[in-house]
Amino acid sequence: MQYFLISLFALILLYISAIFIIQRFQERLIFQGKPSAPETSYKFNHPCQEIYLSYSDSTFVHGLFFQVVQPKGVVLYFHGNSKNLERWGKEYVPFVERGYDVLFIDYRGYGKSKGISSEENMYQDARKAYKWLAQRYPKHYIVLYGRSLGAAIASKLATEVTAKVLILETPFSSIAGVLGARLLLTNFPLKLRYQLSNTQNIPQVPYPVHIFHGTKDSVVPYREAIRLKQVLQVKDSFTTLEGGTHRNITSFETYQKKLSELLF
Repeated sequence: MQYFLISLFALILLYISAIFIIQRFQERLIFQGKPSAPETSYKFNHPCQEIYLSYSDSTFVHGLFFQVVQPKGVVLYFHGNSKNLERWGKEYVPFVERGYDVLFIDYRGYGKSKGISSEENMYQDARKAYKWLAQRYPKHYIVLYGRSLGAAIASKLATEVTAKVLILETPFSSIAGVLGARLLLTNFPLKLRYQLSNTQNIPQVPYPVHIFHGTKDSVVPYREAIRLKQVLQVKDSFTTLEGGTHRNITSFETYQKKLSELLF
């Protein structure tokens, strides 16, 4: 009995320690960008243009711009919380195949982009990229696409600008929700410095919202997507990928079919 109580106490102490460690190092968990050297080159099976969107100081946002002949529109893609465009740039394929131009950006602190990673800076980077596209395309030709962390960036931007549709791949309810899920909780029990809340943003989006999520996602649990399903409106839709994980959603025929419907 004494051994059981000691073990139980140790587990409780470990659990509480995990909570405080996550709160203390939340930036490292949320922002996992990998810088790239300025001379880094990108090789894809489709040509792309590098763009640089500067701020008034020495910081700037770097992006990759893929174009097709006679585009139906353009996708503004916000990627997940790790690495940079050397990884994410390859995601252009399903959009180019459907006749869309695509702009990817690296948030400040990621890839060639210069500056500090933060929630507000990511929102600013999104606004700057949208402004660049809005000078070149009718606003209703612009599709906002966010994956994982990028979903929160895309949904926030969608509350502020005009677009054709907002598409979210493997989104979470909020950063408190996804960090809480790692502890088997509904929300993280301590105050966090970041919101990154799709739950707050989605109801404010005036045009269609679509969510893709897999039932076997171990990074953003499916229950997080279900929480978002509850805030969708009649104009919105939700696709469940049975057996889908955090990284294989695009390999499903159901995803490809629905994406074609959304990018008509």
